[in-house]
Amino acid sequence: MATQGMSTQRTRKPTEAWILGVRFDNVGVDDVIAQMDQARRNHQSIAITITNVDCLAKARADQSYRQALNESALSLADSAPVIWASYLLGSPLRRRVPGSDLTRILCGLSAEKGYRLFFLGAAPGVAEQAKNNVEQRHPGAQVVGIYSPERHEILNDSPEIIRRVNTSGASILLVAFGAPFQEEWIFRNLPKLQVDVAVGVGSSLDYLAGNLRRAPRWMFRLGLEWLFRLLQEPRRLFRRYLIDDMKFFPLLMKEICRRRLHLRSRHAKD
Repeated sequence: MATQGMSTQRTRKPTEAWILGVRFDNVGVDDVIAQMDQARRNHQSIAITITNVDCLAKARADQSYRQALNESALSLADSAPVIWASYLLGSPLRRRVPGSDLTRILCGLSAEKGYRLFFLGAAPGVAEQAKNNVEQRHPGAQVVGIYSPERHEILNDSPEIIRRVNTSGASILLVAFGAPFQEEWIFRNLPKLQVDVAVGVGSSLDYLAGNLRRAPRWMFRLGLEWLFRLLQEPRRLFRRYLIDDMKFFPLLMKEICRRRLHLRSRHAKD
């Protein structure tokens, strides 16, 4: 197990794309698993962030959150609008890696590869139900710890959280505090954690627990899973999806115009 911090864990890659000041790695699920396995072999500690439109809107106004995203070992695109934005900005990302998909895959690989998982976060009882469902669905899966800390424990970096994770022997930590809390918490605490990989997974434990249903494939392909989520949780998500996240689109248009003006200026000089 490693104790390296986030500031020393990554080098700039030629396959990066930048959207509204946030770095994305142009990788798929197989690449993610390969880098996780490499971190385990090398006894590193790396952070993986998974970013959607809501995250981009938050990161635009929150420098510490943006830093946590940009200094992660892998920064992944969660949603279709992020992929579309990458094409419009001229740095196309080839695929998205939704947090719920990656979490499900890791649970399956836990039985095959011996990943020792820790479920951290979500509402009380959710992580426990998620653990039960995973162990029934994937015999041999190793969920070695669960904990749902109080909000003040998260914000104050309670040592009890670190103690529980480290004494569990987990190799992969799935953090479900929601954005931006999970990424900022990982960024601050990774040097103290004795895990190989820490991933912010948002609502993924609710999916594993059966509290949320996944969108039909046709909605996923059309980038409409946000609408399916809104229909499941209208009271909680109405403001987020239909008010707060709308800030992303004028910011994107402004960035597109800025880049086009920059290209025209360069061509004029040439």
